[in-house]
Amino acid sequence: MAATDRGEATTPASGSRRLLAAVSTVDITPPVGYYLAGYAARKEPSNALRDPLHGRLLLLDNGVTRLAIVTLDLIGLRRPTVLRARQAIAEAAGVKPDHILLNWSHTHAGPEVERYETYVAQLAEKLGGAALAASRQMQPASLAYAESTIDFNVNRRLPMPDGSVAMAPNPAGIVDRRLRLIRLDSDSARPMAVLFHAVCHANALRHDNLAISADFPGLAQDLVATAFGPGCTPMFIQGCTGNLRANLPGEGGFRSADAEDLRWCGFSLGGAAISAAARAGTREAARLGDELDAAEVLLSLPGRAGPAVEYPVQALRLGNLLLIALAGEPVLEYGLALEAQCGGWLQVLVAGYSNASVGYLASPAIYAEGGYEGSPGASPFTPAAEAIVLQAGRDLAQRLAGGNLRPFSSTAATDAQNA
Repeated sequence: MAATDRGEATTPASGSRRLLAAVSTVDITPPVGYYLAGYAARKEPSNALRDPLHGRLLLLDNGVTRLAIVTLDLIGLRRPTVLRARQAIAEAAGVKPDHILLNWSHTHAGPEVERYETYVAQLAEKLGGAALAASRQMQPASLAYAESTIDFNVNRRLPMPDGSVAMAPNPAGIVDRRLRLIRLDSDSARPMAVLFHAVCHANALRHDNLAISADFPGLAQDLVATAFGPGCTPMFIQGCTGNLRANLPGEGGFRSADAEDLRWCGFSLGGAAISAAARAGTREAARLGDELDAAEVLLSLPGRAGPAVEYPVQALRLGNLLLIALAGEPVLEYGLALEAQCGGWLQVLVAGYSNASVGYLASPAIYAEGGYEGSPGASPFTPAAEAIVLQAGRDLAQRLAGGNLRPFSSTAATDAQNA
């Protein structure tokens, strides 16, 4: 008898593991009248509901390890709020807290979460309820991977003649237009969940918007749900999008999205997810296997104000796919670097906006160039943070890579820059 990650005793025979999974969704929409997060220029509280916000929870178990992935239509959560939510999920579903990943879309039309203790408490309670519901609905499942592309994101760092960097569309700048997708199927070969990863700031709606909204990721998730029916839960995973956003030029750099702008972004994202999810259902799709594992380290990164800044880095193994989760708002360069440096995996996905809101994590080049992402008001770190974070990601990849990893050829990380 062996102790599992869940503190239970099992004797799984070699090769007899079977992946079990369940998904649960809860409404996390705040009351109209809550202040919205994301813009200092927004002085008035919300006055309307454009579309609801959701929390979605995927629970996975292979008889040895149990882990959970949570996606949230929110701008972000501070570390204590993450730990509170993790504890509620852990108690409800028997999963270790460090085996729970929380990722948020970073919508700028959601609530100022930490401003409202009642909302924080209810969020943890609702996520605990979602975990309990999922734990009672576990069924055999399988995982597959596929890719597609989007067309609406753009680099937002535009070099100016005077040497400064403006926040404006830069079509020549680094960008990643891949959509990368994990499809979770039941035994009936119907999708239970579609997890899709892309890289674009969820702030098409700007400070003049006072309506609660999940922004374009909400439209994308609705489109996927419509395509595959009520038995399929769409889950958007935000990537390292600190220096990317929707390509909506306007006065001052970017305009606030109107209804058609939102449809373009949301339907591009959702349409790409539908295409990739359909591909993942074919015989030729890459199967991920049933291996599960997770690990997290809590770093102390050098702070520009003096004291070190606490920074979690987490990694999840889903078969031969590695999902690395970085805290705060990392720029795209972090995702591409980790993807290139963690070889041997079938795929490496790097999420930002996970497990703690701690400000921007810029690259040394961005700190040197100037611009918003590396400014003292946006980023609490020094350029030395990059090497520490990348090393932690590599170490976690190695830690979770036990056994033989099957080779797989796909879009190279470096190709993403020119997509």
